[in-house]
This record gives sequence, structure tokens and C-alpha cells, in this order.
Amino acid sequence: MTEHIDDSTIEIGGYRLQLTLVDLVDLTLQIQHLRWNLIDEESLRSQLDDFDALVRASSDTVATRLRELGLAPDGRISTAYLDQLFVPLPPGPIDAETAVTAFTHRLSQLGSRIRESMQVLERHDPESEQTLRVINAEISQWTERFTSSR
Repeated sequence: MTEHIDDSTIEIGGYRLQLTLVDLVDLTLQIQHLRWNLIDEESLRSQLDDFDALVRASSDTVATRLRELGLAPDGRISTAYLDQLFVPLPPGPIDAETAVTAFTHRLSQLGSRIRESMQVLERHDPESEQTLRVINAEISQWTERFTSSR
């Protein structure tokens, strides 16, 4: 038997989860841009690869929860462009210091948006709030390790 999910949970949870999905898709694209344009910094490239795997797994988790709500996850680039949180990175080669600064700023923005969504979801969709809580904890833990190693 399928559990009934009320309309407000679907609407509010769906909106907040979709925002998170778009942020994660955009972040993956920005990570790739950094990797491709990073000037001679293999260790940073490796760290970005590790984080990209976490972001992609988190995207899948969010998409799964959206489907549980009966909604179609939208990870198209056009959707990410319309709802983007992050300012696009500059074109061309990027030195390690600029890359780290830009990346940590984006991680801070992502954390703020996820925490805001968690506050909203706590009242309306506790299951989605818990999903975001786990993702936020994983990203925060990774961010802490990343910033302490730089």
C-alpha cells in the first residue's frame, strides 16, 4: 500500500528539493569547469573529483526523493540556468588560489540554501528535511576537510 502524501508536502517539498537539485547540478558543472581550467594543481584536481562524486550521489538522492513525492526531477541545463544560485566562473585558465576561493564561496552558498530549505521542510516535509540534513552534513564534513587541507 502506498502512503498518501498531502498536496502541501508535495508542493513545498518538491519546490525545495528541486532548488537543491538545480544547485547540485550547477555545482557539478562548475567543478568540471574548475578541473578543466586549473593550472598545474593535480592534488586540487583530485579533491575536486572526490567532491564531484559526492555531489552526483547527492543529486541522485534528491531526485529519488522527488520521485517519491510523485514529481519528475528536472536536472536539465536550461532549468539549472533559470534557477542558478552561483555566479558563473570566469572563462579560461584558473590558478589554484582563485579556484579555491571561488569553490569555497560556492560551498558556503550551497550550505546556506540547503539550511534554509531544511528550516522550511521541517514543518512541511520532515522526510525531505532529513534527506537534506544528511546531504548537508556530508557536504559540510567534506568542506571542513577541504578547507583545512589548503
